[in-house]
Amino acid sequence: MVTVQVDLIGSVYTSHLTIHYFRLNPPGTHSTLICTSSIAGRYAAEPIPVCTAAKYGIVGLVRSLTRFFEAENVMIHTVRPGGVPTNIVDPESMKDFLKAHFTSVQNVVDCVEALLFRRGMFANAKRGKSSGSE
Repeated sequence: MVTVQVDLIGSVYTSHLTIHYFRLNPPGTHSTLICTSSIAGRYAAEPIPVCTAAKYGIVGLVRSLTRFFEAENVMIHTVRPGGVPTNIVDPESMKDFLKAHFTSVQNVVDCVEALLFRRGMFANAKRGKSSGSE
């Protein structure tokens, strides 16, 4: 249940706090919230059902908040990387995971930067619209 607390409930609290602090910004400020889900938020990950449920929940949260954030002139996105090799995951549990399914930390950073700074395919993104980025 800690996974749900950290992943899903953490995203709910972050979204709530975001609006409070974004409202303190000067008018016309570029404001963007990016919530991190994972590929488990799109496809079932049978070995980790609770994590999968939390990640699906994040996607649903972002989709459900899109109109509210649009009214606040804030862009909201979710990124859904594949497995990211970090110290959070026990390397032994990932030994059978195909390397082709991993997403590098740098790829996640590049995606977040593209969303924040509206680069590449996100250059014409409109404020308040959820891109459903993956």
